[in-house]
Amino acid sequence: MTLHEIPADLPERGVTVKMRTTQQHNEGDAMLRMVMIVALLMGFAVQGQAFEDKMDEGRDFVTPLMAQLDEMGMEPQRDQDGDVLFFHEDRAYLLLFDVRDPEFLILAVPNLWPVEGAEQRRKLAEVVAEVNARAKVARLIETQGHIWAVQEAVFAEPEHAVAALGRLLYNLDNVVEQFQRHMQLATQTGG
Repeated sequence: MTLHEIPADLPERGVTVKMRTTQQHNEGDAMLRMVMIVALLMGFAVQGQAFEDKMDEGRDFVTPLMAQLDEMGMEPQRDQDGDVLFFHEDRAYLLLFDVRDPEFLILAVPNLWPVEGAEQRRKLAEVVAEVNARAKVARLIETQGHIWAVQEAVFAEPEHAVAALGRLLYNLDNVVEQFQRHMQLATQTGG
């Protein structure tokens, strides 16, 4: 799974920002962050050969990260675009790379919750805003009709990315668990 499937019709799907009340301001701020992240993610249209060519230049972050994931027992799989899929604690994770900026990566947990209809989108926006307001680095976004957890990072050297991998996973897992608790509570209370 890659981000090549992100729909180009986000404004038509209702991803807009209107800020009037404090609640709408918080929701709008969260939506603005989501739109900005989605716009950034849309720039990840990486062609397989171009990625391989860039990695041949010696700035390979993928291979050492895959080796670390393999050492951690997560059996990473690399797709034709250079992105990495792996599983940790029964969750699918993606490591996404940008050939134009090899020091930049995104760690994502895709498809946490489907977004179905305007009322659910409103409720999810509230939960996303609440979780994002408390999160340190990782964020929840809406993309491809689902809520995703994402964390962006920039590292000067591949070994820095490898050293930080555990913390990246911890940050992202924390956001996912907060989201799941909020959604479980919302489901139980009917809200």
